[in-house]
Amino acid sequence: MCLVDRMVNSLMKVDVREWDEDVLSDVLTTRDQELVWKIPLSTYVESDGWFWRKESSELFTVRSAYAILQQQKTSMEQPNFSGAWTKLWQLKLPPKVKDFLWRVCTNSLPTRFQLTTKHVPINSDCPMCSAAPETSLHVLVCCHFTQSCWRQVRVPAVGTDAMTFCSWWEEGLREWNEAERLEA
Repeated sequence: MCLVDRMVNSLMKVDVREWDEDVLSDVLTTRDQELVWKIPLSTYVESDGWFWRKESSELFTVRSAYAILQQQKTSMEQPNFSGAWTKLWQLKLPPKVKDFLWRVCTNSLPTRFQLTTKHVPINSDCPMCSAAPETSLHVLVCCHFTQSCWRQVRVPAVGTDAMTFCSWWEEGLREWNEAERLEA
């Protein structure tokens, strides 16, 4: 069953106000099935139609969908990073550097590991050290080659116990600001 040009009622049992489990399992991922099951069905029989509750006009906009996705992504993956976003955009850096950091923090860089998650047939190991998968955190922080580069340009070391580049970046901002205060 293809869902293109279908209405919500095509996911429901005929003449009954409940979801059709067989149809849901045939056309939706497990995650999407769980989300559909959470949607309460109205007891009123109304004509089916398209509307978007996130806009007062009830019309879909890419802007509101993007806002929802960013909200979900930030709350699920980076709950403590919201203040650092503001700091990132306020830094006196070229826009392309800010964009690069944003891409790193949102896992949007095409690292070898990211490519394997998109089913690209590639070895995910770091090409510089082959000691770990090439993730943003590894290639920019944990790789021995990268660490020697940071030392060469005299960037103070920040612990590498971080789980994500974002948490490392946030810790780095704290430590670098503290070091700057001590030098002043």
